[in-house]
Amino acid sequence: SPQLNPAFFDTLHEIFVKVFIEVKVKYSNQLKEGLLQTLIIVALYGNRLKLPIGDTQEWVDSLMQNLLHDALPEKWVEFSDYLPKIAEASPDVFLLELQLAIEKQTPVITALFEEKNGFLYPQSHHTSLLWALEALAWHPNYLDAVTIILLRLTEMDPGGRLSNRPFNSLVDIYLPWKPHTSVELEGRLSILNMYLNDNNPVMWRLLIAL
Repeated sequence: SPQLNPAFFDTLHEIFVKVFIEVKVKYSNQLKEGLLQTLIIVALYGNRLKLPIGDTQEWVDSLMQNLLHDALPEKWVEFSDYLPKIAEASPDVFLLELQLAIEKQTPVITALFEEKNGFLYPQSHHTSLLWALEALAWHPNYLDAVTIILLRLTEMDPGGRLSNRPFNSLVDIYLPWKPHTSVELEGRLSILNMYLNDNNPVMWRLLIAL
């Protein structure tokens, strides 16, 4: 069967670096969205299509790691609107790099939660971060990691006028009558019990809210 020329993927790599990492000129949102959507397709279906880049998820992961690892706070803010698609393309790298940012107490989280006055309502970059985590929570492989990240973000949340808060995301995910995850009740309870036994300071508040 015909295959794409490997040079296509070298070009795709170069475009990603220019658009998201070097950013020497301003690129359109449509280009950025389309590029990330292409990488999502490569990651999900590339191995099945036998693309000539080895393991396609690992190939996409390497791009996202170059973008996220040790990225400065202003860089996270710069690409914050695209975090849901970045997370979809490379969930393991996204969760790992976010956990590292939290553990290092870097200014990344502070920058994302900074709230500014918009034309009609407040604006903050953390809403895209929460949307990315809420999307990953639907997958059984990621609910545990998403939960501990949201617990930590709840502790670090400076508060604000926007209703989109990490704690509210936790409540939505674990709502007994309408959970926003595909994980069955037994699995959800197991995760909650684990962090309750760890004496996480947010857990009792979460259980009361549920």
